Amino acid sequence: MKATFTVHTDEKTSRRLTLGGMLASNAGVFPDDQVEYFLRNENRGQLPELLSLVSRLGRDQRLALPEAVKDDSRGMPVPSDLAQHWEKRWKDVWEIKADFAGLIIPKPPTLFHARLTLMHEKGSNSPELLYRGNEKLMSGTCKHWKYCSKSLDKKVPTHNFTGTFGCWVEDADEAPFGNLGGINLHTNAVRELRQFGVRTTTLPVRLALGADVYLENDSKKQLDMDVVTMCAESETADGSVPFVDFGRGRGGVCVNDCCPGGAGGGGTRFRRAVYPVQSS
Repeated sequence: MKATFTVHTDEKTSRRLTLGGMLASNAGVFPDDQVEYFLRNENRGQLPELLSLVSRLGRDQRLALPEAVKDDSRGMPVPSDLAQHWEKRWKDVWEIKADFAGLIIPKPPTLFHARLTLMHEKGSNSPELLYRGNEKLMSGTCKHWKYCSKSLDKKVPTHNFTGTFGCWVEDADEAPFGNLGGINLHTNAVRELRQFGVRTTTLPVRLALGADVYLENDSKKQLDMDVVTMCAESETADGSVPFVDFGRGRGGVCVNDCCPGGAGGGGTRFRRAVYPVQSS
C-alpha cells in the first residue's frame, strides 16, 4: 500500500500553486528552441523577469494581447468587450451614443501598467462636457471645482489629440511619471520628451479616466489624492497647462492650471499615454 501525504497550505499559497500548475500545463506555447534556452542554467534567471513583465500588465492589456501579437502593425481592432464597456460609459455618464466596434487602437504598451480609454469626438475636444458629466456622476460623494467660471472649452481650447480614438493611459491611483533621478520635471521638460516617443494625457482623457475608475466595481475611487496629473497634451488660452487632482481642502475633484515652465513641485506628476499613430 502506498503512503499518502496531505500538505496543508494557506489559501494564498494554494492559489499561487494552482497558478503555477496552470502555467506548467500551458508550457506548450513555447517553441522547442525557447524551452531549451530557458532550461540552460545561465538563462534560468530570466524567467522571473518574464513573469514580472506579465504581472505589470493590466486587465485591458491582457484582453488586447491576443490580437496585438498577430502581426507587426502598430494598430489593432479594439476588443469587443472593451468597445462595449466604453459605449456604456459614454451613454451612462455623458449621454452620448457611441459605436466603437472595429475602432483601430494602438497596441498596448508593455513597459507600464495601462488602461484603455476610448474617446468620442464630442468629448475629446470638450473638457466642459466631461467635467459636467463627472460632476453629476459623483455628486453624492464629492464636489467638483474648476479654476474658471467660464466653460472649460473656452479656457482650455487646445488638445493635441481629438476626434474618436483609443489610447492607453498609465493606470495607477497616483500619477507616477515625472520624477527622474530625484528631480521633479516641469511640463516643458516632459514635452521635450515627445521626441523620444513619450506622450501624456490631454485634459479630456484624464477626466474620462477618472470617471471610468470611479465606476469600476462601484468603487467610487478617486485618483491623485496626493499628487496632481499635469495634462501636458492640452493648453489653456493663455498658454498655461491644466491639471487634475482630488483636492482634500476643497473636498473634491479639482481642475486647475499653472505655468508650464515653472519648477516641478513635489506633487507634480504625469500619466504616460500611447495614442494612435494617425493622431497629430
